[in-house]
Amino acid sequence: MAEVYILREGDLQFREDDTIFAPATVTLVKYKPLDSDEDRYLLVDAGGLDDTVEDLDNWLPDGITHEDIYDVILTHNHPDHTGLVRFIGGEDGAMIYGPDSTYHNRDAIYSERSPEGQFGIDVYLLDTPGHESSKDRSVLVGTDNGRVAIVGDLMLNKEEFINMKDFSQWPPENERGAYFSRLHIHSELPDIYEIIPGHGPSFKPMSIKNR
Repeated sequence: MAEVYILREGDLQFREDDTIFAPATVTLVKYKPLDSDEDRYLLVDAGGLDDTVEDLDNWLPDGITHEDIYDVILTHNHPDHTGLVRFIGGEDGAMIYGPDSTYHNRDAIYSERSPEGQFGIDVYLLDTPGHESSKDRSVLVGTDNGRVAIVGDLMLNKEEFINMKDFSQWPPENERGAYFSRLHIHSELPDIYEIIPGHGPSFKPMSIKNR
């Protein structure tokens, strides 16, 4: 089974001085590709523009650096999720999978979008449009504990899971599309052990649903 590590837990605070503190969640997945038995490291979302490679290396488990990351999947195109993409990977860079115009005019080595479906052993890509564009993506990972859903900003935090129609904190570009994408995740709940949102702690959805 694959393994999931939350490297930096996201947050969302609206401050009294009208500023917003909103670092995005950064998640590492250890998995096997479909064509190999060799473990690889996949990063889901790549930090913000204020983050550094040194920050990323400090978040990573011991013995792993940004050069050991082979793939990066971006849930969507906002800069708080894409800040480090061009620095990740070794000499040849990492393979970056994201929506069009992912890099905000920054140089990047690779740019392509893997189709929805199985990405690697126990790693699946699910189209969940609405927050930023029609090309937003969630990542479902099979672990020993159960399936983990990394949903980016489709759900900013647990509160938006509890109230699926709540878009007040950060309105999406397409509220109707985002709502139906949330319903899609909700329909998968019997098979989902944990949800990792874009700007809050991870949570166990079934324990909330059954309260």
